[in-house]
Amino acid sequence: MKINNYKNQSIITNPKKFENKYQDLPKTPIELLKVVQSLVIHGDQGKLYGISFNKQQSDEELLRTIPQMLKRIFEINSNPLTIPRNPKQRLVGMCRDYSLLLVSLLRYRGFEARMRAGFANYFESELTYEDHWLVEYYDTLKKRWIRIDAQIDDIQKNYFQINFDTHDVGKTDGFLTGSEAWIRCQQGHAHPDDFGYNKNWKGWHSVKGNLLHDFNNMIGLELLPWDLWTELSSKKYNQLTRAEKNLLDEMAEILSSGNIKIEDLNLLIEKLPEDYLKSIFSQLKILGISEIKELGNPLELEKKFKFTKSINKSIKNSLCHNKSSIYLKGGRQNNLKDVEVTIPKNQITVITGVSGSGKSSLAFDTIYEEGKRRYFENLSNGAKLSEQLQKPEFDLLQGLTPTIAIEQKKGSQNPRSTVGTLTSIWDYLRMLFVSIGKSYCPYCKIPLEKKNNTKNYCPHCQTIFSKINTSTFNANSHTGACHDCNGLGFTYQVNPQLIVKDPTISILDGATYYFGKLRGKSQMVIGW
Repeated sequence: MKINNYKNQSIITNPKKFENKYQDLPKTPIELLKVVQSLVIHGDQGKLYGISFNKQQSDEELLRTIPQMLKRIFEINSNPLTIPRNPKQRLVGMCRDYSLLLVSLLRYRGFEARMRAGFANYFESELTYEDHWLVEYYDTLKKRWIRIDAQIDDIQKNYFQINFDTHDVGKTDGFLTGSEAWIRCQQGHAHPDDFGYNKNWKGWHSVKGNLLHDFNNMIGLELLPWDLWTELSSKKYNQLTRAEKNLLDEMAEILSSGNIKIEDLNLLIEKLPEDYLKSIFSQLKILGISEIKELGNPLELEKKFKFTKSINKSIKNSLCHNKSSIYLKGGRQNNLKDVEVTIPKNQITVITGVSGSGKSSLAFDTIYEEGKRRYFENLSNGAKLSEQLQKPEFDLLQGLTPTIAIEQKKGSQNPRSTVGTLTSIWDYLRMLFVSIGKSYCPYCKIPLEKKNNTKNYCPHCQTIFSKINTSTFNANSHTGACHDCNGLGFTYQVNPQLIVKDPTISILDGATYYFGKLRGKSQMVIGW
């Protein structure tokens, strides 16, 4: 990997299909900054604008790329980017989101622009220096790089009593890059605990983290602050080797220079640990951000997981002649009277009847209890002793498999509750997948090989994957959940037609079903 200049969009800042939305943008950095500040609002500063955020809005700061951010911006308000949004209609983010969007707009307009990760001391914070990210662009007239604090608008400037020019942040204005913070701490001019995000996330780990984020930004990998995907970024300071500390010292020296040379950065890239960039690009590929090959057909993958069937003839002959059904003959449990019934498998069968006709006796007291009893019969003696089950009364019951019963009165309104979670079967399946499952590369469709105790890799495309564990198959954990629905299986969307009955009038005049006509009422209380 090599970098050539800062005019080209990176894989993070490239607007891709939204590039046509950039056509009407203004052409000067300050005008572009105003556009950004009318599109984004900081998640911690809502009170300054008289608004609060719900959980869905707060999660918007998890968006990693410009296309993801723009998609959400236009979902909130479909107007062109140059039309200012009111604070309630802005994308909720953080300093990184302001900076990333401004870098993307500046690069589109032909400016050399880059993001810098570091710390600032001009906020209300329990720390001396709080985690903060800025933008640098090159001014061809002044022939120097100019720093802009993209987050600070007039409202925040007044609130935090900032008295310097946030459109041209100087060396003495209270901002330190991650590299400058590293050097100060190494030389004893500052304490690592002075730097961080909050009192729980501070110290050397925060200083090292922003040094690496600053470097990543400079080479076009503008990740989220918590994207610690490399061994070097996740290591504690006291675990670093002498060689790793020397590398970080050299990195800090280059990045803190008043004249950062691209050739020095490219030489530094060559000195990185072998897996540093590979780990980042592997994760970006898995997230669908970097360019990837078309995923394989699931039917083709299925062939790799087929099991060879081997059934003894004597056993086969003893099985029910009809494998697709459960056959009960002579059922006499409770109020059943010599019932004979065939129930098809792989279908939904509803047992109906008047009260006392034997519905529960057939489904629960006979079929379910016998399936449970046979399952326990195949367990160890200790398990058998834990629950002694009586055999239901019947003459013959064939085609029965292990059974599951969910009590009618024990329903759960939690969308994360499934048959698998209620019965714990999913826990066993996850352990089974981890124990005997074989991981395949989703791009090359070949088995992964072990790299170390925590990583696997594809021998063909060299993509690195985390070793599978039970969380990998858990839809209720971040690692196993779908990133679109968060493991729920569905997404929440608002249908404006169910809220607005007449879009041509105002809410006061009765535009919504919920409030009705409000104009003229003596007292109006609206709660959100």
